[in-house]
Amino acid sequence: MSTDPSDFDDILNKFDKLSPEERKELLDRLERHQAITANGDSGRSVLDGFKKRGLIGSITDAPADWSTNPKYMEGFGRDDE
Repeated sequence: MSTDPSDFDDILNKFDKLSPEERKELLDRLERHQAITANGDSGRSVLDGFKKRGLIGSITDAPADWSTNPKYMEGFGRDDE
């Protein structure tokens, strides 16, 4: 990507006109964007990844809600030390 140096001057001039709060917000957003880009993250959630791989609903012999499984809830609320 080739960028005209005057483009950077325009960006810096606009940056100089921002309030300290706006500068902080811009820098925070740039850092988040950089982290996402560096990690190859497309902004998808874990759920999106599971859906793409067909993992949602793939466990058929488990209760729909783990809290309905008596074994899972065994000892819940007890203070055993």
